[in-house]
Amino acid sequence: GALVAIGMNAAAANTTGDENIAIGVEALHDNTTGGSNVAVGYRALDKNTTASNNTAVGTDSLGANTTASYNTAVGYASLGANTTGTSNTAVGYSALTANTTGVENIAVGRGAAEKITTGGRNVALGDMAMGAATTTDRSISIGHNTGGSSGVMTGNDNVSMGYFAGRQLSSGANNVLIGSNAGT
Repeated sequence: GALVAIGMNAAAANTTGDENIAIGVEALHDNTTGGSNVAVGYRALDKNTTASNNTAVGTDSLGANTTASYNTAVGYASLGANTTGTSNTAVGYSALTANTTGVENIAVGRGAAEKITTGGRNVALGDMAMGAATTTDRSISIGHNTGGSSGVMTGNDNVSMGYFAGRQLSSGANNVLIGSNAGT
Protein backbone atom coordinates (compact mmCIF):
# COMPACT_ATOMS: atom_id res chain seq x y z
CA GLY A 1 0.00 0.00 0.00
CA ALA A 2 0.88 3.66 -0.11
CA LEU A 3 3.16 4.77 2.70
CA VAL A 4 5.47 7.76 3.04
CA ALA A 5 7.88 7.50 5.96
CA ILE A 6 10.68 10.01 6.50
CA GLY A 7 12.72 9.99 9.72
CA MET A 8 14.37 7.50 12.02
CA ASN A 9 11.89 4.73 12.95
CA ALA A 10 8.99 6.52 11.26
CA ALA A 11 6.18 3.99 10.65
CA ALA A 12 8.58 1.24 11.78
CA ALA A 13 5.88 -1.33 12.68
CA ASN A 14 3.59 -0.70 9.70
CA THR A 15 2.35 -3.97 8.19
CA THR A 16 -0.81 -3.32 6.18
CA GLY A 17 -1.64 0.27 7.09
CA ASP A 18 -2.35 2.10 3.86
CA GLU A 19 -2.29 5.74 2.78
CA ASN A 20 -0.22 6.92 5.76
CA ILE A 21 2.26 9.77 5.92
CA ALA A 22 4.85 9.77 8.72
CA ILE A 23 7.44 12.55 8.82
CA GLY A 24 9.68 12.82 11.88
CA VAL A 25 11.59 10.63 14.31
CA GLU A 26 9.24 7.84 15.50
CA ALA A 27 6.22 9.40 13.82
CA LEU A 28 3.53 6.68 13.50
CA HIS A 29 6.12 4.32 15.03
CA ASP A 30 3.76 1.58 16.37
CA ASN A 31 1.19 1.74 13.56
CA THR A 32 0.40 -1.70 12.16
CA THR A 33 -2.90 -1.57 10.27
CA GLY A 34 -4.24 1.98 10.76
CA GLY A 35 -4.74 3.85 7.50
CA SER A 36 -5.16 7.38 6.18
CA ASN A 37 -3.16 8.94 9.01
CA VAL A 38 -0.86 11.94 8.79
CA ALA A 39 1.84 12.33 11.45
CA VAL A 40 4.33 15.19 11.21
CA GLY A 41 6.74 15.82 14.08
CA TYR A 42 8.83 14.03 16.66
CA ARG A 43 6.76 11.13 18.10
CA ALA A 44 3.55 12.36 16.47
CA LEU A 45 0.99 9.53 16.59
CA ASP A 46 3.82 7.23 17.68
CA LYS A 47 1.67 4.80 19.76
CA ASN A 48 -1.05 4.53 17.10
CA THR A 49 -1.67 0.89 16.18
CA THR A 50 -4.97 0.43 14.34
CA ALA A 51 -6.65 3.86 14.33
CA SER A 52 -7.37 5.60 11.03
CA ASN A 53 -8.13 9.07 9.72
CA ASN A 54 -6.07 11.02 12.26
CA THR A 55 -3.94 14.09 11.65
CA ALA A 56 -1.15 14.99 14.09
CA VAL A 57 1.21 17.90 13.49
CA GLY A 58 3.69 18.78 16.21
CA THR A 59 5.98 17.07 18.68
CA ASP A 60 4.07 14.46 20.73
CA SER A 61 0.73 15.44 19.19
CA LEU A 62 -1.66 12.48 19.51
CA GLY A 63 1.39 10.67 20.90
CA ALA A 64 -0.49 8.17 23.11
CA ASN A 65 -3.30 7.55 20.62
CA THR A 66 -3.75 3.82 20.04
CA THR A 67 -7.14 3.03 18.51
CA ALA A 68 -9.07 6.33 18.32
CA SER A 69 -9.94 7.67 14.90
CA TYR A 70 -11.05 10.99 13.37
CA ASN A 71 -8.87 13.23 15.56
CA THR A 72 -7.00 16.35 14.51
CA ALA A 73 -4.14 17.69 16.66
CA VAL A 74 -1.98 20.64 15.66
CA GLY A 75 0.60 21.96 18.11
CA TYR A 76 3.09 20.66 20.64
CA ALA A 77 1.54 17.87 22.78
CA SER A 78 -1.97 18.65 21.52
CA LEU A 79 -4.18 15.65 22.34
CA GLY A 80 -0.95 14.10 23.64
CA ALA A 81 -2.54 11.69 26.17
CA ASN A 82 -5.48 10.71 23.97
CA THR A 83 -5.84 6.95 23.76
CA THR A 84 -9.37 6.10 22.63
CA GLY A 85 -11.21 9.45 22.44
CA THR A 86 -12.60 10.01 18.94
CA SER A 87 -13.53 12.99 16.80
CA ASN A 88 -11.58 15.60 18.77
CA THR A 89 -9.97 18.73 17.36
CA ALA A 90 -7.12 20.45 19.22
CA VAL A 91 -5.17 23.39 17.82
CA GLY A 92 -2.50 25.08 19.91
CA TYR A 93 0.31 24.31 22.32
CA SER A 94 -0.95 21.61 24.75
CA ALA A 95 -4.59 21.99 23.68
CA LEU A 96 -6.59 19.03 25.04
CA THR A 97 -3.27 17.50 26.10
CA ALA A 98 -4.69 15.44 29.04
CA ASN A 99 -7.68 14.08 27.12
CA THR A 100 -7.71 10.29 27.21
CA THR A 101 -11.20 9.12 26.28
CA GLY A 102 -13.24 12.31 25.82
CA VAL A 103 -15.05 12.58 22.49
CA GLU A 104 -16.08 15.35 20.10
CA ASN A 105 -14.20 18.16 21.88
CA ILE A 106 -12.95 21.27 20.13
CA ALA A 107 -10.11 23.27 21.69
CA VAL A 108 -8.34 26.15 19.97
CA GLY A 109 -5.66 28.18 21.76
CA ARG A 110 -2.63 27.65 23.94
CA GLY A 111 -3.64 25.40 26.82
CA ALA A 112 -7.29 25.35 25.76
CA ALA A 113 -9.08 22.55 27.65
CA GLU A 114 -5.65 21.16 28.51
CA LYS A 115 -6.82 19.26 31.62
CA ILE A 116 -9.96 17.64 30.25
CA THR A 117 -9.52 13.89 30.59
CA THR A 118 -12.87 12.28 29.87
CA GLY A 119 -15.25 15.17 29.19
CA GLY A 120 -17.01 15.31 25.86
CA ARG A 121 -18.71 17.62 23.40
CA ASN A 122 -17.04 20.78 24.73
CA VAL A 123 -15.89 23.88 22.88
CA ALA A 124 -12.97 25.92 24.25
CA LEU A 125 -11.74 28.88 22.19
CA GLY A 126 -9.01 31.14 23.51
CA ASP A 127 -5.79 31.11 25.46
CA MET A 128 -6.35 28.81 28.49
CA ALA A 129 -10.10 28.64 27.81
CA MET A 130 -11.54 25.88 30.00
CA GLY A 131 -7.93 25.39 31.12
CA ALA A 132 -8.70 23.64 34.42
CA ALA A 133 -11.79 21.70 33.38
CA THR A 134 -11.39 17.95 33.85
CA THR A 135 -14.57 15.99 33.23
CA THR A 136 -17.07 18.61 32.09
CA ASP A 137 -19.50 17.77 29.30
CA ARG A 138 -21.32 19.95 26.76
CA SER A 139 -19.77 23.24 27.94
CA ILE A 140 -18.67 26.24 25.88
CA SER A 141 -15.91 28.70 26.84
CA ILE A 142 -14.89 31.54 24.55
CA GLY A 143 -12.22 34.04 25.56
CA HIS A 144 -9.01 34.31 27.53
CA ASN A 145 -9.04 32.21 30.75
CA THR A 146 -12.77 31.49 30.59
CA GLY A 147 -14.72 28.59 32.05
CA GLY A 148 -13.10 27.25 35.18
CA SER A 149 -9.58 28.24 34.28
CA SER A 150 -8.50 28.91 37.89
CA GLY A 151 -9.90 25.79 39.56
CA VAL A 152 -11.02 22.32 38.63
CA MET A 153 -14.29 22.40 36.72
CA THR A 154 -16.47 19.31 36.63
CA GLY A 155 -19.90 20.90 36.11
CA ASN A 156 -21.75 20.31 32.85
CA ASP A 157 -23.68 22.46 30.37
CA ASN A 158 -21.99 25.79 31.17
CA VAL A 159 -21.48 28.72 28.82
CA SER A 160 -18.87 31.41 29.52
CA MET A 161 -17.91 34.15 27.09
CA GLY A 162 -15.60 37.09 27.68
CA TYR A 163 -12.27 37.82 29.31
CA PHE A 164 -12.04 35.69 32.51
CA ALA A 165 -15.79 34.91 32.38
CA GLY A 166 -16.67 31.92 34.55
CA ARG A 167 -13.10 31.63 35.75
CA GLN A 168 -14.19 30.45 39.21
CA LEU A 169 -16.65 27.80 38.00
CA SER A 170 -16.05 24.46 39.66
CA SER A 171 -18.94 22.01 39.92
CA GLY A 172 -21.88 24.24 38.96
CA ALA A 173 -24.08 23.27 36.05
CA ASN A 174 -26.32 25.08 33.57
CA ASN A 175 -24.67 28.50 34.07
CA VAL A 176 -24.50 31.26 31.47
CA LEU A 177 -21.80 33.87 32.12
CA ILE A 178 -21.26 36.60 29.51
CA GLY A 179 -18.97 39.61 29.80
CA SER A 180 -15.54 40.47 31.08
CA ASN A 181 -14.98 38.90 34.53
CA ALA A 182 -18.59 37.65 34.71
CA GLY A 183 -18.92 35.13 37.54
CA THR A 184 -15.42 35.68 38.93
